[in-house]
Amino acid sequence: MSIKLISLNIEGNKHLEDRVLPFLLKRKPEVVTLQEVFLSDVPKIEEALGMNGIFIPMADVNYENEHLPARGLWGILHLTKLNVVEASYQYYYGVEEEIPKFFANQDPNSMNRVLVWQVVEKEGQFYRFATTHFTWSKDGQTIDLQKQTYQSMNEILKTFPDVILTGDFNAPRGREIFTNLSKSYTDNIPQDITTTIDNNLHKAKANIQFVVDGCFTSGEYKASEVEVVDGVSDHMAVVATISKL
Repeated sequence: MSIKLISLNIEGNKHLEDRVLPFLLKRKPEVVTLQEVFLSDVPKIEEALGMNGIFIPMADVNYENEHLPARGLWGILHLTKLNVVEASYQYYYGVEEEIPKFFANQDPNSMNRVLVWQVVEKEGQFYRFATTHFTWSKDGQTIDLQKQTYQSMNEILKTFPDVILTGDFNAPRGREIFTNLSKSYTDNIPQDITTTIDNNLHKAKANIQFVVDGCFTSGEYKASEVEVVDGVSDHMAVVATISKL
């Protein structure tokens, strides 16, 4: 018995209609973890996929800017077709009562950071899926704020017996944050993959060679048939089959 999982940073609504939804409908996942989702698009996504989700905001995109259109609350969406026995979240940077203005004062970390998780049941077995959109740094360098937020996120993760952890970690493989995660969890992105940035769709229009999107597992969980798929968003989609050892 296994569960089909897809994780993807969808870059707001830029690719939603023509790339993201057709891709998800074609691949037919049972669990989907999305980053950079507008709350206003959640009903459309849920209806198209036939899934129910939990949306948690990270920022309020309430003004026109070079990154995203002004469409309001923006954050993480955790979706599934399966029976949900637990759905929760915890902010590890910022507070729930204060949703920041997106990129306020041109600060790319002017947003809350949150870990969102669901425990789903399939054929009498339970699986804990979690996802996040981690702290950003320029050129993939490790900064003090990443170190601080990693410690806060890790305190939450340590409360889980085992977990399947996905997301946009904004911290390249081979550097401190990704390495620390790899010490506690199995890094399931194939080692021959050199980037999870889709350089054809990314606004930087550069050859960015960073594996920043992850699929980590611990304990009883195993990821197989893991692939990264381009042509969907500015980040590649991470596709995996999750089973128990």
